[in-house]
Amino acid sequence: MKKIIVGIDFSRDSVHALECGIMFANKIGSDLLMVWVDNISGQSTLLPYETAKSIEIKEEAKENLEELVKRYKKDLYKSKLYYRQRKGKVYQEIAYQAKASNADLVLTGAHGITGYEEYWVGSNAFRIVVSSPCPVITIRQSFQFDNNLDKIVLPIDNTPETIQKVPFTTQLASFFNSEMHLLTLFSTNIASVNRKTESVARQAAKYITSKGLHAYIEPVSTENVTNTTLHYGEIIKAGLVSIMTEQESASIQSLLGASAQQMINNSTIPVLSIQPNELFSL
Repeated sequence: MKKIIVGIDFSRDSVHALECGIMFANKIGSDLLMVWVDNISGQSTLLPYETAKSIEIKEEAKENLEELVKRYKKDLYKSKLYYRQRKGKVYQEIAYQAKASNADLVLTGAHGITGYEEYWVGSNAFRIVVSSPCPVITIRQSFQFDNNLDKIVLPIDNTPETIQKVPFTTQLASFFNSEMHLLTLFSTNIASVNRKTESVARQAAKYITSKGLHAYIEPVSTENVTNTTLHYGEIIKAGLVSIMTEQESASIQSLLGASAQQMINNSTIPVLSIQPNELFSL
């Protein structure tokens, strides 16, 4: 992993995401790129006084970004911290920058409020997740990593996509020597479906242990996979929950189709969201 992007709107949540990004960058050895988006001057119907205000906002943002670089670059051991200013829709521009920079990971606050009276990091968090070409971690200001990532929860359901989160999550965990907890979710009484879910969990555990990490399988029956996953994560004091973003067409028992946004919005634990890949194989 060579580059991590952090969405910045100067809210406490986004600065906290930056601080967490520094922890990740130091462990992984990645450079850290802050991205601020001007979502005002991109409008084509601005009046003259609004244009002047937009220019003022952009200049102020540049000063704030340079101040963040000055404040935090000393905390990076071997990597560099820099920034880009973009113009347009927040989630699109962060996705464009991630693609242009060939970023491996995006970090963003789950909620945010800027000094410019624009709530964009928080309100755009889910759109950033589904638009990004690479995995995204959403994090609340209240969560503290304590400079490590000891435990990661991977919910395993009965959809084909559920195992696709395993390789990237394992790669990330390898930098922290994290424990991997495979929460095997049975949301049906159909025995054949549950056996398939168990088989997927065992396959995932075999892959994880082959990479030198510890994998724990925790089977549980549930009617609400989101609440069960988040509750389990809180019980074991996990530092991350790893999910797939879109599985709505896969199964009525899908873990993270309609509930992906609920997972991101409600979790007090950082959420790593990974897009499905049709060419995936483990």
